[in-house]
Amino acid sequence: MSSCAPLASPHEYTRLFAQVFGLSERTRAAMQNRFEAREGILMPQFEPQAVGPRISQATQDLGHRRILKDSAVLQEVGAFLA
Repeated sequence: MSSCAPLASPHEYTRLFAQVFGLSERTRAAMQNRFEAREGILMPQFEPQAVGPRISQATQDLGHRRILKDSAVLQEVGAFLA
């Protein structure tokens, strides 16, 4: 498995986490239940296909690095933090 980017699926991430640390499925499920209780929503609502439509895109064609230097983006971040 590549280490370039995290898994997009929170459920798959919990499975990988449990596998890496030798946790049982019961423990993984309990961990998922705690996440769900803490956030007040079920794990399927964290999945990319469920979250994607609720997110509006704020930038376009800036990539991973140019976004950090874009004046309009920095202005929006500053306004958000103020």
